[in-house]
Amino acid sequence: MSAVRVLVATDQHCPVTALRHAAALAGRDGEVVLASVLVVPHAQPLEASLDLAVADACGVLDAGERAAAGAAVFDTRLLRARSFAEGVLELLAAERFDVLLVEAPRGGLRNGMRGQFDILMDRAEATVILVRPGPEARGTLSP
Repeated sequence: MSAVRVLVATDQHCPVTALRHAAALAGRDGEVVLASVLVVPHAQPLEASLDLAVADACGVLDAGERAAAGAAVFDTRLLRARSFAEGVLELLAAERFDVLLVEAPRGGLRNGMRGQFDILMDRAEATVILVRPGPEARGTLSP
């Protein structure tokens, strides 16, 4: 049996709850990858210098590294795409992942994220799981 690879994708916050679930799913021999998706507006080139947004995305990855101490193997990716779903689907096409975890912020998916999640549910080859932090997650890491 091959090791389980779990992708945790986010676009704005450190998904601590999803990272904990990912470490449990990956187990001792698996790998957890945290991807921070930087959504670039269509009016700008995909390679546009978005210093503040890149700094925020890197802060999410740094916080993720601290939060993922339970993962045997942990890695990060900084993605640029026109939409959250596009970035995640491109990574899923480029690398093999068994599970995709997306964390819904408290209060649910907003600002078009419901549609983005629906696209992932429809098109992702990996098992897709949406997690929501419980009350114990208050005060967790964020950039």
